[in-house]
Amino acid sequence: MPMDSPEARRIAAALAQRSGGPANAAQVADATVAVWRDVDAALNSVIGLRGVAALYRRSLFLQRLDFPWLASALNGPGTAMDLPALKAALAQQDSAFAAAAGGATLQTFYELLT
Repeated sequence: MPMDSPEARRIAAALAQRSGGPANAAQVADATVAVWRDVDAALNSVIGLRGVAALYRRSLFLQRLDFPWLASALNGPGTAMDLPALKAALAQQDSAFAAAAGGATLQTFYELLT
């Protein structure tokens, strides 16, 4: 998905709103994890816990090429989303990199889902 697509802009706006504007990496990590929790809650009854986890893990796997440090969030079990690991990985980065990676993983998830 192009970075200037309507979906990409909506994802970036949602993350910015949840993080409260200019944010540090920890706030970006919190906002990103909050969106992932909402995604999980919305889709769990439709595609199941394993379906959501599989798409989540695939999103991180694909984005690890641009953000190699995301690989650390893939070390957990494959049957659930390891959001604490994602939060820790994002919080250790510069806020701009954390925001870019958080948005990119959500965009990739959207692409896989659609």
